[in-house]
This record gives sequence, C-alpha cells and structure tokens, in this order.
Amino acid sequence: NHEATVDYVDLSARMLELARGRAGSERVTYHRADALTIPLVEGEYDLIVTHFFLDCFEESDLQQLTHLSFGDFPAQEYLDQTVFDLHIHGWDLRTAIGADTTMDDDLTAYLMPWAEVAMKAYEQVGVTAPPPPIPAGASEQSKILALSGRRG
Repeated sequence: NHEATVDYVDLSARMLELARGRAGSERVTYHRADALTIPLVEGEYDLIVTHFFLDCFEESDLQQLTHLSFGDFPAQEYLDQTVFDLHIHGWDLRTAIGADTTMDDDLTAYLMPWAEVAMKAYEQVGVTAPPPPIPAGASEQSKILALSGRRG
C-alpha cells in the first residue's frame, strides 16, 4: 500500500537505525520506546505487527490472569494457545499454497504438552472433534497435526 503510514516502535537505537536504513523516513515515524507503555492512540491502527514482542515480558507477567471469552486464565495459557494457533494455521496456509509444510521441530516439541492437554479438554466439552488416529511411530509434526484435527 503506497499510502500506508507506519509507526515503528523499538527500545533499541541500533534496531531503529537499521530500520531507517531499510525503510527510510518518508512514511515511517520511528519511536524509541517500550511497546508495552508507549501511548498510542486507540482506534488509529488498521494493523499492528510485533517482532520479538515476547522479549518484553518477565516470567511473572506470564502468571497474571488474562480475561478470555471463555474465562480467566494465566497469560502463559493464552500465549501457548495463540502460538499453537499460529503454528497450525501456518501449516494450513503453507499446505494451501503448495509451500514446504515442514513445521519447526523445537516449536512443535514446546507445544506438544500443551496441545495434548488442551485439545483433550476441548474435545471433552465439544469444542473440537476427536483427533484422527495417530499411528505408532508418527512424527511429532504428525501428532500435533492430528491433535488439531488434521492429517499430515
């Protein structure tokens, strides 16, 4: 979009310098600030993109309760759910466009314990259908896809 304007927020002067070198300043306003506390105007943005946003959180932040549509949960639970969704839907998108569908092994390994518990709980309350059978010796990628109702 040649009419878009961008607010770029980063605590790192070096990252701001690198961004300026790549994107210029014609339609970009650079802010050296904390993304969690910068006073941005509510309702002014069509899109917000965050890179390395998880670096902003302390371990204690992840234990704070977060209100979700289905109840209050620790922020870590919401974060895991969101990362799981992105991981699975990234595979969906890559499958749809014919790209390499290999999932990141480390991220899959991190998410598996959460997925095994959460997807069973979702199934028990009728949110998801039972997963397709998972063959003995299936890869972690095949297992996590099956837990999400996919065959891959």
